[in-house]
Amino acid sequence: YDATTNTNSAQPHCMKRRTQQKVQSQIDDPKGQASSRMQCSSKPTTCSKAWQWTGPVILLSTVLCGAYLLAINRNSFQKNDFLPNEAEDAASGKPVPTSNTQAASPELESGRATSTNHQYPSPDARSEPGRMPTHEPSQSNSASRGASSNPLGGVAGAQIGKPKNLSVGGLSYLLYFPAEWTPQDQDKWPLLVFLHGQGESGKDPSEVKLQGPPRLVEDAIAKHEPNTVSREFVLLSPQKGSQQRWDDAGDEVHAMIQMLVNDSGCNRRKVYLTGISAGGFGAWKIAATYPETFAAVVPICGGGKPSMAPKLKDIPLWVFHGANDVVIPVELSDALVQAVKAAGNQEVKYTRIETAPDSDPSWAEAGIPNMQGHASWVHAYYGAEGEQVYAWLLSHTK
Repeated sequence: YDATTNTNSAQPHCMKRRTQQKVQSQIDDPKGQASSRMQCSSKPTTCSKAWQWTGPVILLSTVLCGAYLLAINRNSFQKNDFLPNEAEDAASGKPVPTSNTQAASPELESGRATSTNHQYPSPDARSEPGRMPTHEPSQSNSASRGASSNPLGGVAGAQIGKPKNLSVGGLSYLLYFPAEWTPQDQDKWPLLVFLHGQGESGKDPSEVKLQGPPRLVEDAIAKHEPNTVSREFVLLSPQKGSQQRWDDAGDEVHAMIQMLVNDSGCNRRKVYLTGISAGGFGAWKIAATYPETFAAVVPICGGGKPSMAPKLKDIPLWVFHGANDVVIPVELSDALVQAVKAAGNQEVKYTRIETAPDSDPSWAEAGIPNMQGHASWVHAYYGAEGEQVYAWLLSHTK
């Protein structure tokens, strides 16, 4: 036992040291005032340092949370974009440059045709029987509605482009009303819905004017020379996103159709759907999803799953595809036509073009390279053959 340190020598070394420090502190500061002052003075220093960091952390967290909530809110107004799948990948792939193939004499018999050089039709180009059906207002819902509110916009005699419309899921679109259209029209005008190809996808609806019915309408307006499309149809041309499939935009397209038949004078019994390439896939799919909506459908160089054929058994179809198409294989249309017929559809026309054109007449000016056999819509939309298609569409009522 060590009387000086008041410790037992048998204690461990660490315990001896702590006891010695305690005894020494009591000798130096018997009342413990220094340690007390040190403890008190250290607390405010620690707290102030903590508060210096807490303020910026809270502010940063608030900013990040606000940005996250804003992003969620914006994304809720439009569907996610999806890349095309299966055979539709070809529609979104790179163009296949080719040289122009030699064109054969035009034929359109027994569902087969050969290519020729097509130009946009003259304004008075007509095919037999020569006259389009006149527009007669249907009796359904006419008495129950007042003047049209025209929710999608548009004016008579003009094709307008609208940016993304949040009320229809964020799709851009072109919309055309004939010159004789008025907001008071009820159940009067046939509605033609055109689905563009992958190359016209994006955010600028003016790009959809490149080819097909929108191009015909635009030419008619510019030249002051009405043609069949500009005279006979209200034309809706929605635009999908560049990374989106028409499959994923079907609900939005259908919502736009309902707005037009409910509030813009379109005849719900005369709604027609057509599309090219990726839009051909969309025409098959959207028609199968909403078979009660369409009086007739014209899918062009598209495809889809034959399993949806039973849903299409009651819709008149006129299918176009080039046998020499290197972008979308003609076998996709072959399989769907066969499946739809097997499902019991008695009104299926199939124009399987042996040597389809490599380009639309507008491509040269736009600098678009040829795609071997892909422009089969030239037979469906332009010239005398196009007139036959429009007459066929108008002959059908849901």
